Parts: sequence; structure tokens; C-alpha cells
Amino acid sequence: MQNSNTPAPELTPTQSQAAAPTPAQTPLTPPPTPGTGPTVHEHVPGAKNHLVAILLSIFVGTLGVDRFYLGHIGLGVAKLLLSWMTFGIWWLIDVILIATRKVSNVTWED
Repeated sequence: MQNSNTPAPELTPTQSQAAAPTPAQTPLTPPPTPGTGPTVHEHVPGAKNHLVAILLSIFVGTLGVDRFYLGHIGLGVAKLLLSWMTFGIWWLIDVILIATRKVSNVTWED
């Protein structure tokens, strides 16, 4: 048995640092399993808002603004210059395509 009158050994700075966990030694919590937590809508770069696209198509689609917004610059220019020749058919087809999200090469936000 130890004598109760003996002082406790003092820790040197290197021993006290070793006793405290460093940030690299602290355990990391695993990422949440998909579908188990609250739903977070992450922003996808280049994703287009469906409501904005349909409103642009309805109100200024004859000028090709909807196609410019969707990133189809060539079709926007063609629609701007030639839509008067189609008597509104091109505008109507684009409104239907955007409303049903059937436009190619577009990533939609949800």
C-alpha cells in the first residue's frame, strides 16, 4: 500500500498534451443515411426553375426568352427571328414542352 503523504507526480507538458485528445483523434460522426433525416433541397448548378420557365414561355415565348433562359441560345435566336413565320405554333409547342418538362438538355429544380 502507498503512503498517503506522498505527493502525486506532476505531469510534464508533453504528458498532459498526450492525455488530451487532439482534433484528429476525436471520433467523427458518420453522415446521415439517405432518407432518414429531414429532406434538404440542394441547389444543383445550372438547374432551372420550372415556374419561371413556364411563365417566360407563356408571356414572352414568342421572342425566344424562354429558350434563352433554358440555355438554348441558338433556338432562342431562331425563335426570335422566325417565330412570326410559324403563326404561333412554335410558341404553343414550346409552352406544352416546358409545361410537361419534356425539353431536352435541361435540369429542373424541384
